[in-house]
Amino acid sequence: MEDKILYHYCGVETFLNIIRNHTLRLSDLCKSTDSLELKSLLESVETEVMKQYRNNHDFLDFVIYGMDMDDAFSFLLQTLISNMKKNSDQMLFGVCFSEEGDMLGQWREYANKGNGLVIGFDAKWFQRQCRDEMFMFSKVTYGYGEENADIVKKYAISIYNEMLTAMIDGKTKNIIEGLYGATYFMELDRKCIYQDSIFIKRDEYRSEKEWRFILNDGNTYKSYDEWNVYLDGF
Repeated sequence: MEDKILYHYCGVETFLNIIRNHTLRLSDLCKSTDSLELKSLLESVETEVMKQYRNNHDFLDFVIYGMDMDDAFSFLLQTLISNMKKNSDQMLFGVCFSEEGDMLGQWREYANKGNGLVIGFDAKWFQRQCRDEMFMFSKVTYGYGEENADIVKKYAISIYNEMLTAMIDGKTKNIIEGLYGATYFMELDRKCIYQDSIFIKRDEYRSEKEWRFILNDGNTYKSYDEWNVYLDGF
């Protein structure tokens, strides 16, 4: 990485805590002002799965009693995506930066409506911390067009094929009840989509030019017995 300064907008109190303690506090990104944080990739994947369904003819004639094939497939897909959105096991903590040090929107949103400060950080320092797999650091990409089309299509094809497998094996009830174990790869897709969503945001946020430094610790999964210790700590 070339020399790059990234900027963190904050209020005065936060600035003083950072300077005095030489510490950056990670925030729960699931409490972002963006209601679709970590979810919009799933919506694009859902749209692409329906395209896969319409473009292929290798599905069953009957899936759910009382529904034709189109309605049944649409119902199962919507249920699957809805359950994926609601059932993330991992808490996500991170700190966000911008490539620009003087942006009106950032001052308003993150620096107490212009009454705060902005701090510059050397991006290489964060990159060095990622030698430990406990952290991730990357630039955010925006939208689900050309820039992220391959990611969307990859997951859509996988989920489409796994849905067909579940139907053939008589496991549609598992999908409806949110049991991702309908197939092993469906569960794997859920976890991987969540990880990829960390560094993808909707196109309307492109002006933020955001980078993220993320805690990637297995102990932050709610299935970990002491996960609440992390919640209280951050």
